[in-house]
Amino acid sequence: MARKSGNMTLAAAAGAAILLALAGCGEKPTGSGQQSAVNPSSPMNTGTYAEGQPVSSKFNEFEDATAITYHQPEVPKGANVETLVKPEGNGTMVSLKVEGLEPNHEFGAHVHVNVCGKAPDAAGPHYQNKKDPVQPSVDPAYANPKNEVWLDFKTDQDGNGQAQSTVDWQFREGEGRSIVIHAMPTMTGKGKAGTAGERLACINIR
Repeated sequence: MARKSGNMTLAAAAGAAILLALAGCGEKPTGSGQQSAVNPSSPMNTGTYAEGQPVSSKFNEFEDATAITYHQPEVPKGANVETLVKPEGNGTMVSLKVEGLEPNHEFGAHVHVNVCGKAPDAAGPHYQNKKDPVQPSVDPAYANPKNEVWLDFKTDQDGNGQAQSTVDWQFREGEGRSIVIHAMPTMTGKGKAGTAGERLACINIR
């Protein structure tokens, strides 16, 4: 009888463990409630980033990071960045917030066509609503803040800064995938429009 009682005790314990495991599975978020895009280590090109939701990340040096730094100390590894892409009617609002960059520095920033990559030029050219037939585009008729998304900002003494731009159009499918931070403010003159110096960092946004 003692042996049988022992078996019954083991069976009861096993049953309780199964019930506990099932209860735990029932609490796991499923479906659209999961926001895997908010995970800073999740690469943007998975297509899981939801427009209209802010995405927070840290700058890293590896190719599949959501935010990549190509140049320190201007954009240090571990600095924080938050982006938001939000449709507004027929238009689009894009915002950029950074923490821990080089203090008291003016940066250029724009939405670019492709996702970020190991090399700074992987993001391609600026996204343009009306594409300039001449590339690289330096014509103010095309390279301007109404036809592109410009997010220039200046950091404060703590290296924090932010910018926001709203345009009256929406991105084409498969384009407008990243924001590139440049070394200097964006130029506007003929033959130089849209240029902003070296590409320091890149953040995937779509």
